[in-house]
Amino acid sequence: MKKILILLSCVLILSCTQEASPTEIINIENGIDKKKKIDFIELAKDISFVPLENFGKQSLIGDIYILKEHGDSYYVCTNSTIISFNKHGKFLRQYGLLGRGPEEYSGYISDFDIKKGNIYIIANRHIYCYDTLNNFIFKDSVNFTQVSVVDDKIVGLVPPSDVICSEDHIIAKVYDDRIKEIDRIAIQESQDSISTDIKSFLAFQPFSNDGYSGLYMKEFLGEIIYNISSGFKIDPRFVLKMGKYQFPIEMYDFDKMDKWNEYYLVNNIFNTDKYLILSLQNGLMGKLQYLIYDKTSKDCFTPTGQSDNKGFYIDGIIFYPLYTCDNRIVGYIKPEDLIDQEITKIKELQIIKNEIKLESNPVLVIISL
Repeated sequence: MKKILILLSCVLILSCTQEASPTEIINIENGIDKKKKIDFIELAKDISFVPLENFGKQSLIGDIYILKEHGDSYYVCTNSTIISFNKHGKFLRQYGLLGRGPEEYSGYISDFDIKKGNIYIIANRHIYCYDTLNNFIFKDSVNFTQVSVVDDKIVGLVPPSDVICSEDHIIAKVYDDRIKEIDRIAIQESQDSISTDIKSFLAFQPFSNDGYSGLYMKEFLGEIIYNISSGFKIDPRFVLKMGKYQFPIEMYDFDKMDKWNEYYLVNNIFNTDKYLILSLQNGLMGKLQYLIYDKTSKDCFTPTGQSDNKGFYIDGIIFYPLYTCDNRIVGYIKPEDLIDQEITKIKELQIIKNEIKLESNPVLVIISL
């Protein structure tokens, strides 16, 4: 079985093959300090809205944990179940069986993905597979908590604690449809000097497959974002220069928590042709905020609303991005935010506002850039 091995070194970063994507260096420090009032109306070529239909006695009110699309459907994870809607927001069906039976899962869903119409659900260190009609196919124990489909193969992202224990630094394993291991992905871990108790929280941080250009991974306190693209080729894609906001390894000590809010960590990324959008967290427990990196102008800034509040806004309504796909950003707005805001620019949004209630489901937003 072949193994793909990358060493974290400057030589590697500067000596990518001609086939590799060029590595972009992004000045995050300046972006955090630079606020810019902006509405997504100013950036988007087109914006469309999909109100999610209410169904039965259940509701999606609150945050959407994971949102993915496959074919003509959206799949929403509400922590304990997965629900599909068509592209017009009409409820289709629920997936998985919550319970303690042989074909059921218990606890919360840590991740899921769709392959050839089958739903693969990760819960409590097991993977559950159901077909498009929610018929149970199989269950298997796994050592991963996050899953993505890359190159029509299932990639299970190995938890940090397992990465630390592995001499080969395996960060992900590749499986076929029945979760039979067929390949491994490894990156040489570079935090060898960190004590074991702290080290177990580090290793590599996976970002969900963005549906646009493969899977991204970053060392938890590192600055390099790697792209695992078609053929499971690994390339350093972005170098994030955090400057004074870089979380120092020596500060990763629970006795120094009072200083953590001086630094930022990358929580997620959203990649499109023109923009790279980063979700940052202040310290380990602070608020999330976003940065926009314009690949053309090389400008990096923190977007705010008209009231100077950090975040993404559409016609004054706060917007929560979840993933990118085909040069689109897909996310949602909450009914309560829509109802409370005066709509001045988007007629379609005004019509939706007139029809929804506080107990309505979220409204999906698809932004073409």
